[in-house]
Amino acid sequence: MMILDWRILTAGFSILFYISGVATVNIVSNSPDVQTIRTGEPLELYCESSSPYQWCLYEHNGVEYTTTAKGSLESERGFEWVKTESRCGLHVSAVDPSYSGKWKCHL
Repeated sequence: MMILDWRILTAGFSILFYISGVATVNIVSNSPDVQTIRTGEPLELYCESSSPYQWCLYEHNGVEYTTTAKGSLESERGFEWVKTESRCGLHVSAVDPSYSGKWKCHL
């Protein structure tokens, strides 16, 4: 399991990002290990598999956000899904303290 650490300046909080995958889908790349992000700046998180995935799940502070490879690009959380057949990510246009905590990606 790889831990990615995003530090958000001025707000004094961090975002930790964990990646996991099932045996048939190998995670081959992901967001940079460390990003420095200021409150109000954009955030991009992603995990990419070696083959097409069927579903993608991000966990954050006990809440699960799911999508499928062909699902909607909008999320109920306010971020946008950024997807290809082998990459699942999310884009936040302006980070605030509610994005702090652990993020975990499952394909």
